[in-house]
Amino acid sequence: MKVLLGKGRADFYKKITHVISYCYFMVKKIGGLFISQDQNTYLLYYRKSKFYFSPKDCFHYLFLAVGIIGIMRLKKVYTREQTVKSIREQEIKRRCDQDYLYVWFMAQKKECQKIKGLLEAKSFILEKAKTLHLPIYIETTEERLVGFYEKFGFVFYHCFEEEEKGLKLWFGRYECGMN
Repeated sequence: MKVLLGKGRADFYKKITHVISYCYFMVKKIGGLFISQDQNTYLLYYRKSKFYFSPKDCFHYLFLAVGIIGIMRLKKVYTREQTVKSIREQEIKRRCDQDYLYVWFMAQKKECQKIKGLLEAKSFILEKAKTLHLPIYIETTEERLVGFYEKFGFVFYHCFEEEEKGLKLWFGRYECGMN
């Protein structure tokens, strides 16, 4: 990954902020938001059966696609997203999961070095899955997190690699009856 300097770094953070904001507002409307007690850790998730697009959401998605991703990269990003969606959907179909929880985004503020918030988020989503009797699907681009998730019962069923971008994406699933 290249180091971004000056204006490039500012543009990168601006775009990331827009992507995260889009995810935040999509899950907030359906109750898929967890914030740790110290407000340093965030978990955005949704329940598949409750997720929907309104006309306003479609407008935001279009802005994200054109304004943030850009016309030149749109086809490549869309193709990758369809591949990711297809891999997840194949596993969902194989497992006959009619409904599930999907962890869209989990992060901790950079200055926070405590694991407490991550453990709170983990406990929250696992308890939610057990209460609802639903599996959880998750993806991560952080190889170091694969072992973290596995310790809590996630099983990783696929790793997608896009060599051109140096991107690896691990696909995981947690079944509420496993632990």
